[in-house]
Amino acid sequence: MVPITSTPLDVTQELTLQRTSGIPLVILVQQTDESGTAVENPAVVELAPFVNPTTVDLGYFALRVDMPTAGVGQSEDLLTEPVFIDAPEPPADGVIAFSVDGANWSALPLISNLVGGDSFGGPGEAGLQPRFKTGNTNHSQMGYEKLASGRVLIKVTEVGYVGTRKVRRDLSIVGVPERMRPWSALKLPIENQIGEGSLTVRLFGTSDSCTISQSLVLRARSEGSCGVEVTQSGDGMYMSSTSRIVMFTVDLPMFVDTLSSWSPPFLQIAVLALLLVLVIWQFVLAALELLRIRSVEKLVM
Repeated sequence: MVPITSTPLDVTQELTLQRTSGIPLVILVQQTDESGTAVENPAVVELAPFVNPTTVDLGYFALRVDMPTAGVGQSEDLLTEPVFIDAPEPPADGVIAFSVDGANWSALPLISNLVGGDSFGGPGEAGLQPRFKTGNTNHSQMGYEKLASGRVLIKVTEVGYVGTRKVRRDLSIVGVPERMRPWSALKLPIENQIGEGSLTVRLFGTSDSCTISQSLVLRARSEGSCGVEVTQSGDGMYMSSTSRIVMFTVDLPMFVDTLSSWSPPFLQIAVLALLLVLVIWQFVLAALELLRIRSVEKLVM
């Protein structure tokens, strides 16, 4: 567990996360209306359960923002008023992101003129008073602004998770052929998988043409086209990552496909019988040639 203290400062909440280096990671949280007055039904902001000491030591954190009780006629997914979070700037390979479920993360946009000036106090200071600049009327837009102090101000308007996440390279599906035969199978090869996030797979294309198991074994079942996409969920430190969709065709060998298109059925049977006779005849010719060679060898001896 990450040692954490929470101190109320007027309408401000100060979250202090302890790092093994001894330098605390201080986060300031405030939820007010546009005049700076505390709202009647504030959100609950707390450390996300999947945060661990290692990620905090590296400068990555995640907070859970929740509404304990929604107002009459209010969506359970929206906050009464935006929550403002004053946090340290993310590491060089990190981004500020939001997630509804804590697994699938999206980077938040950089917004200029989010508040009127650098109005957040520094760590340990009271009077966290963000004020909207003139013309900034998009209440629902989430994003962040870089403050003159070197920290960042994050605006959250929905229930979910927010924090700094380390960027993953996109997953890559390699080695899947362009064509597969019915009832063939292969283990789906995945590159750039890192961290502890679980993998989920989506299939696209013709119904029942292919299936995939929890162990990532892809099976072709019937003719059609299929596509596969793999996502690795976010974890205690990393962003989620999704591969591009890889498409392939499930079909029969050319001569079987051509034969199956012929009609009537007895013609198909006749052609198959002819092919069988030709194969048997080739074996007979080979056997006769072998007998001839042995006879010649006996005469020579």
